[in-house]
This record gives sequence, C-alpha cells and structure tokens, in this order.
Amino acid sequence: MTDLVTESDLVATMKELLRDPAGDIKLEDLMRPLARRIATAFADQDSFPVSVLEQDMVGFVPRWLEQVRGYEDGVRPILSLVRLAGAYGRPEHVVVWEQVVKALMRNVGNLAGHPALVELRGYPTVLVLHVAAIAAASRENWSPLVGFAVRPMTTAQYSNEKAVVAEEVTVLSVAGRVETTLHVLTQLDEGQALDEELIRRVDGGQTRRRYTPMSDHLHHVLRELFRDEFDDDVEYDAAFDRAEIMLDAIAADAALESGRGHWPGGNYGRYTWKDRYADVRPEGRLAVEAGAAGASWGPTAAGLFGGDAERAVRALEKVQTVATEYRKAYR
Repeated sequence: MTDLVTESDLVATMKELLRDPAGDIKLEDLMRPLARRIATAFADQDSFPVSVLEQDMVGFVPRWLEQVRGYEDGVRPILSLVRLAGAYGRPEHVVVWEQVVKALMRNVGNLAGHPALVELRGYPTVLVLHVAAIAAASRENWSPLVGFAVRPMTTAQYSNEKAVVAEEVTVLSVAGRVETTLHVLTQLDEGQALDEELIRRVDGGQTRRRYTPMSDHLHHVLRELFRDEFDDDVEYDAAFDRAEIMLDAIAADAALESGRGHWPGGNYGRYTWKDRYADVRPEGRLAVEAGAAGASWGPTAAGLFGGDAERAVRALEKVQTVATEYRKAYR
C-alpha cells in the first residue's frame, strides 16, 4: 500500500489516526508493515554487506559512508511518522511504537563480518530513538518513549541477558569501532568533499576532531526534519540535548535495575562537551527537577523509570557521574 502513496499522504493519515481514540489498530496496520519493509531492505547483504574487501582506510571509509547514507535514506520514510508519534502519541499507542522498533531490530545481532559494519546495523534504530526523543522533548510528551526506548528488548552486549534497547543500541555502540570513519563523516557535514586526501588527513590526525562525532552528525542530519518544529537553532539544540539526556537516563535506569550498573550504556553525546564548563550541568538540573516534582514529574508520570521519581533521580545522577568522566577527557 505505501508504494502507492507519498510521504505527505502517510503523514496526513498518521495525524488522523493519532487523533482517533479508536485508531490504534489502524495505526499499527500503518506503522508495522512499513517498519518491516524497511528492515527487509536493510537485511539485503548485496546492498548492506557486513564484509568488505578493502582493508585500508582509503578503501574502507567510502564503503562505510555508503552504508550510513543507505540507512539514512532507507529509514527516512518512517522518520516523519516517528516525529509525530513522539510529539502526539498517547499511552494506548505504546505497543505500536514497540512493534516498530522490534521490526527494525531484526537485523541487529552477532553476525560474522567486519565489526564496524555489523555494529552499524543498529544505526536505523538509533535514528528512530533520537527522532522520537527529540519530538517527545519538544512537547513534553514522554509516554511514546516507553514504547520506543524501554519496552523493546535486545541482548546485552557483555552477557546473554535481555536489556532495553536504549541501553544497548546507541551512538557509541553503532559507530565507535573505527574513529577515522566518524571524523570523515563530520568533515562532510561541514561541507568538505570526500576524496583520498581528506581520508588520509583525517586518519593522520591532521584535521579537527570532534569530541562526540556521531552525536554531532545526528544533530546535523536530523535538523531538517524538525525545521518546522523549532523557530531557531537554540530551541532545537536544547531539545536535542534533553532528548539524549533522557535516552541516557533510561539506559542508566535499566542498568541499575538489572544489576548492570557498572556498564554505562547510553549515548553521552553533545551535551557532555557543550556543558563541560557549566557550574550546573543539564542532567543535574533534570535530577533536581525530578526530585522536586516527584510522581508528578512528566517523564515519571508518563511511565518512564517505572513511574518512580526516586528511580529517575538515581538514573540521572548515574548519568551525571558517567558524563563527568567523559568530560575529563575534553579539557
């Protein structure tokens, strides 16, 4: 069905269904087949191979970048719908968002191949989580994150235990294997042209290196999707940072509740370097906010952190502890 309609048609249908108190089944009928079709395309190893012949950076980086762009293009049809879901989704829709993430996660696992390409298979899910979280932050509408980030489960990186998706599929887990690829990506975001000279300069440490390159890239590549949502870049920046902090807090809460508290999980993105000199860090402000509001705090009232404000505070304090360690490397 979606082959015969435009993205604007899908968006219009999504808006109607989100307003319809009895539209949850139709909403699932819209979203789940689309997510499955996208996941099926990503499973095609001719288009998205996990093994490459190129071994040096000059040969490997273009292959890696090609897959990054392929994942971004392939998941784009659903991102506008995820943005609406994050902004306007209701608690009764949580199961629909869970099904979307589960479909996209079918391709994520321990496949044989180049580790950087295997890990990159989680990238579409990272895009979806960020879009949902930014949209949720923009409207203070937190229940969709229960469906997108908490209820879908995957296998923990360092054990065979089950873990929530936000703990395991992050900017650090999908793109931390080969630093050169990330720093070439951010150079392209700044307008540089891809050629062998650029790759060699980046690989040789002759260009500026960002502290959080994949988070910075997500911030860049998702800006256009939210162009009509935010009046200026300041508002977008604030929502993006709050979104990543919330995803990190969800990951920290899952780790603490499961006993994996030693593993930080999460993204620990742009907000860590942006606020490294601040007297009060943004995750600290959120912890104070959560503690003061208690059960009425928006995220806990929506069901995040098990609806427990004390859990939310503990998770945000854990985020602050881990973020402080990252910030030490930025000075």
